[in-house]
Amino acid sequence: MNRRGRTLLILAGLWAGTGAVAASVFDVKGAGWWEDRLIERSLRDLRSGGDATTADANAIEDAVFFAMSSVAENGFLEPEVTAWITPREGEPWVHEFDMDFANLLPRPLAARKVRLEIVPGMRFRFGEVTVSGADPVISADEAKSLIVPRSGLLPSAKAQAFTPGRLQAGLGRIELVLRESGFAEAVARVVRETRDDATGRVDVDVAVTTGPRWWVRAVRVAGWDPGLPVMPTIETGRDVDWTFAWSQDQIETVRQVLLPLGFADARVTAQRTLAEPVDGERPVEVHLKVEPGDVIRLGEIEFKGAGAMNPRTLNRRVQLGEGDVMDVLALEQSRRRLTRLSAYRRVTLGYEPPSGRVRSPVFTFDRRHPWESHLLAGWGSFEKLRGGVEVRGNNLWQRSHQVRMEGMISAKSLKGDLVYTVPEILGESIDGSLRLFGLDRDEFAFQRKEYGSTLLLSRRELPWLKADGAVSYTFQNLISSDSALATRLVDLTESRSASVMFTLNRDRRDSPLSPTEGYRWFSQVEVADEGLGGEVGYQRLELGASWHRPLADTNGVHLGLSHGTVWTLGQRDDSSLPVNKRFFPGGEHSYRGLQSGEATPVNANGEYVGAKGFLLLNAEFEQAITTRIRVVLFGDVLAATATLSNALGDDVLVATGAGIRYDTIIGPLRLEYGHNLNPRPVDPSGTLHFSIGFPF
Repeated sequence: MNRRGRTLLILAGLWAGTGAVAASVFDVKGAGWWEDRLIERSLRDLRSGGDATTADANAIEDAVFFAMSSVAENGFLEPEVTAWITPREGEPWVHEFDMDFANLLPRPLAARKVRLEIVPGMRFRFGEVTVSGADPVISADEAKSLIVPRSGLLPSAKAQAFTPGRLQAGLGRIELVLRESGFAEAVARVVRETRDDATGRVDVDVAVTTGPRWWVRAVRVAGWDPGLPVMPTIETGRDVDWTFAWSQDQIETVRQVLLPLGFADARVTAQRTLAEPVDGERPVEVHLKVEPGDVIRLGEIEFKGAGAMNPRTLNRRVQLGEGDVMDVLALEQSRRRLTRLSAYRRVTLGYEPPSGRVRSPVFTFDRRHPWESHLLAGWGSFEKLRGGVEVRGNNLWQRSHQVRMEGMISAKSLKGDLVYTVPEILGESIDGSLRLFGLDRDEFAFQRKEYGSTLLLSRRELPWLKADGAVSYTFQNLISSDSALATRLVDLTESRSASVMFTLNRDRRDSPLSPTEGYRWFSQVEVADEGLGGEVGYQRLELGASWHRPLADTNGVHLGLSHGTVWTLGQRDDSSLPVNKRFFPGGEHSYRGLQSGEATPVNANGEYVGAKGFLLLNAEFEQAITTRIRVVLFGDVLAATATLSNALGDDVLVATGAGIRYDTIIGPLRLEYGHNLNPRPVDPSGTLHFSIGFPF
């Protein structure tokens, strides 16, 4: 727990004894507008209830202490606070506080208004930090970054702020890294700390003693009953580091064998015997003591706080029943299945009684509101501002069926969706849904209208691919009007399409909003045919992948590759291919040298033609400037063709550019300019994009 968290707990206890103080009593100035608001909010949260409108001396001193602690966390180690106190009776007066609290308030005191004016003083910051002795496990630069994390080329003053707590936390991180590498006796200590009160610079020298590396020479087990399954094999040898995490893993491995058999109280303890170090290594013998305990059986399964839920919906997600052995792993899996029901925020699992040979599992539910609504907003270079509303029903028919209704409008489009979902319609991991949708969008060269319905089955984590999969059937009307495309005289303006679609998606990024590490790939195959109930036939394939890797603490690379192809196999020609199913690349999430759709091929007359195939490569180098602001250099390469008889490489567009991004809770705000290296006659020299969200 950080210092502010500890302070909150301490003050919560103090204020519980001194009485509640209304939030309106305190006004805070001097720490900065945002920090002032945070302090006031924290003081309000500390109130213990009631409608008290005065503060006594203890409450005021506690508030001053909290305010000082708040600014001290940002490197202001010697703040002063002036309290302008308006008593319930009498004239206002002023009281000065320093960090030593040498001058306390007089008692008794009852104030109806207190203004705290903070003078933060000098902000202390880390200067030169040197670390010696951690090599070769941790380099000196890596060890330094554990004390002062790198936050960009121009780190903010707050990121560089020095506090004794941050220094000690950094020493702890160095020791932790070393101990996780087998150096269980590692110690990091400060050998010199020099503070310059005039500039706030703090220079620190840290010395690290790694000690010998611990390795596992042998593991001995006591208490394993011959009637139990075979004891799991535990590897030993010089290449096996002893760490606390390794020890806990072996304990858990043994328990994983016992728990499904009903030994819910199984205890496994580990002790170690240390040998003398030899050549910088210390052999360790580990002794595991196993106490299986009694076999526990289940009593009646209970559901608390489930609300208006059909009992069958709950019972079918709990595989065990009364009288079965108590398999806590299976019960935990049941808890996770119950948590996936949209009617609940979370589900906890307990037992009544907590001990004994027969125990009843008790699932306790934190319910969602039956109906929830959310406002939606976004911005894109093509559509500009967009907004809408989402409404969710979370427990239809008392079976946790969900309905989601969404409406979005922008300067370019109007979109509506209604999705009805039945959880676990086929087995534990297959959900079913029905979607009704409509879209009216002004594309760059035509008016797109689509409306229809989709039946979908989706499964999480297909076992052979570790990817999410879905299969769906879609019946829709596809309309294109007001076309400026070169093919407008022969294009279908309206058609009915019936298709089946197969989708795979595997996402291993560290963040879907602003990834820095990991990868994602997806594939989507759509097959439309008259035999499925439509009027047109085509086959559409989309593939995509992205890869993200940090190069250092403050920079990294991002690569994206996507491909699309549409065929009309079995058809006489392309005349029955709906314009809506061709590809129109370009935009802030595609080829950034042009606006949305404008990177599609053009004919000899400079008129646009929807693409039947494309291949797009995105490459980025990203450098952090501060903890939230990053600059990016990128290059996009696009090959697109209007006819599959032409090779993709015949017409290639290349754009390079730069941009700046600001991280928010909804993804990065992006301002980027893409410059076309080989523009066509109809293309601009470049395009400026402002948008929200990661590009690929």
